[in-house]
Amino acid sequence: MMFRDQLCLEHSLADCPDIHLLEAEANSAAAISQWPQEPAEALVALLLAHLPLLQPGNAAAKAEYMKRLQKVLADAIERNRCVEESRQLLSYALIHPATTLDDRSALALWLGHLEERLTHP
Repeated sequence: MMFRDQLCLEHSLADCPDIHLLEAEANSAAAISQWPQEPAEALVALLLAHLPLLQPGNAAAKAEYMKRLQKVLADAIERNRCVEESRQLLSYALIHPATTLDDRSALALWLGHLEERLTHP
């Protein structure tokens, strides 16, 4: 039953051009580099929609995500903006297959700062 459901989902997604466009954009370093930095809410929405679609091994796109993720996290900590969304992004990034051990170490530092911000607003 589960295999059949998975096949149905894959088949319906294969016929959806919007999904392919979103995935292509999510894996294009050039497209990501053009995303607006402000307002923070716009950048957060783009990151939340695209980061889960990043393909492992795409170092150029991952580097763009990491730059933008650091900006969002800094805003969350320093300006108390998009804190809950930043926590969600950090969770995605920490478990994403494209994230290396070095990336996880750097993200863990951000996690500590974000948790401190949440406990001492």
